[in-house]
Amino acid sequence: MRKVVYLTVFLIILIAGIELLRKYNIARLPIPLLTKVEEKEKPSSYGNFLTASVAQKTGDFDSAIKFYEKALAQDPGNPDVLNKLYGLYIFKGKFESALLLARENIEADKESKKKTKDLSILPYLLVGLDEYKKGNNKEVIRVLEPLADPAIADNTHLDGVVSPLVLAWAYAIDEDYKNAFRIIDNITADYMLSVFSYNRAVINDLANGKEILVEGKDYPIEVKSQKLLSDIFFELGQYSLQGRNLEEAVVYFRIAIYVDPDSFKSKKYLAASFEALNRLSDAVKVYDTISEGSEEYKGFQFSKAVAYHNLEKDDESLLILNKLKEDPKFSYQVNFAIGGVYMAKKEYAEAVKFYEEAEKSIDKFTAEKWNLYFNLGVAYDKVGNEEKSEYNLKKAIQLDPENPEILNYLAYSWIIRNKNVNQARSMLEAAVIKSGGAPHILDSYGWALYNLGYFTESVPFLEQASLAIPYNAVINSHLGDVYWKLGRRKEAQYQWKKARDYFDSENSDEIKLEDIKKKISKGLQ
Repeated sequence: MRKVVYLTVFLIILIAGIELLRKYNIARLPIPLLTKVEEKEKPSSYGNFLTASVAQKTGDFDSAIKFYEKALAQDPGNPDVLNKLYGLYIFKGKFESALLLARENIEADKESKKKTKDLSILPYLLVGLDEYKKGNNKEVIRVLEPLADPAIADNTHLDGVVSPLVLAWAYAIDEDYKNAFRIIDNITADYMLSVFSYNRAVINDLANGKEILVEGKDYPIEVKSQKLLSDIFFELGQYSLQGRNLEEAVVYFRIAIYVDPDSFKSKKYLAASFEALNRLSDAVKVYDTISEGSEEYKGFQFSKAVAYHNLEKDDESLLILNKLKEDPKFSYQVNFAIGGVYMAKKEYAEAVKFYEEAEKSIDKFTAEKWNLYFNLGVAYDKVGNEEKSEYNLKKAIQLDPENPEILNYLAYSWIIRNKNVNQARSMLEAAVIKSGGAPHILDSYGWALYNLGYFTESVPFLEQASLAIPYNAVINSHLGDVYWKLGRRKEAQYQWKKARDYFDSENSDEIKLEDIKKKISKGLQ
């Protein structure tokens, strides 16, 4: 079966394996802002807490916030509910709500005379960052200094490294370097070492009157420090992505952008995190924050077009892509993307046109261009041009000889045309191994064996494919055919009826509904 995965450009940003993070010797995870709560809630708030948890699990964060707020009203100060709300507020970009809650939290701690070792770092850090942005360094010091005791501030990234660095910068901006180094030198954590060392070095240069450039520019020191602090949260977001903690990554990237609203890299990764969470509308909102005059605008517009396509808003996607076509720097990726949009719309002739335009703009034929020739081969196949389809699929294989999708598509094309059957079988054997037994490739291999007359041998491959994808018309039809050849007539009828009942017009180039009905009526002729 030719399961076509249209590789329509959609260059999803790689969000793991960041080399910079490998420098970290991180022993523990950040504070679990959006993780499962282990402790039991008080009975009075448990119903709302449970409802909120279910809403959060299903991705309905607005409802989750509403019910967590009700739970907090019933059980003020509950740390689990507070942490959930902080995480969700920040996830949604509701910093005013998070800050209001944080200030109330701090006041409640003060009134209850809670011991320093029992304080939760998050509300203090949020308020400290807010005051830092406003230039209220004395207030930052007042809020964060009580938590700077190294005997208690070494439990997480936030209280072990991040909060002390914010405090140290508040002292440094006020040119109180003695206290800045007191705070820094009391950081005893054995993780986030590169972040700690870099910030210490910058503050040391500042204390010695050296010129400091950030992102290659000589910003005012207040702006420089905000960018450096923003980078800390950006890298925490990267670390969360590395651990596939996507919701937590969103929280850290949100904070990074809150500290430095011009952090394009944080916006880029925030949008990528939303896309990985399938929250495409949220990703679009991030792309919309980039002003048209900025250097990064066109790149973000391209990503926005991809998000619109994935939201099935192809008119909006094409509108953006056609504007970007005017810039030669975007010629390849834009034409490739437009081709992908038309492939998804099943307008294959249009797809061919734009894929060929993309090919014209290639400067160097490198391995990653296999997907252009694969898509071009598929598009030509769909418009019935077998010669050009085969030519482009072979070119894709030259660029990526072990790619199971290309091997499968070309080999299956040969099988259904009864062409190069033995070579196709060898290619499919390789594809089965390389794909780890992908169901559609198992079907292709089983169908190759069937066409070679190895009916008994084809059964386990077709049955395994059918078990993995029970209601696929092509697989059901193939399995029915082999059952019929083996005299298993009732089972054949059952599979053909499944193929009829679940027939999808998308498969009409491989099987026809009238042929399935004919087999049900008369069997194989």
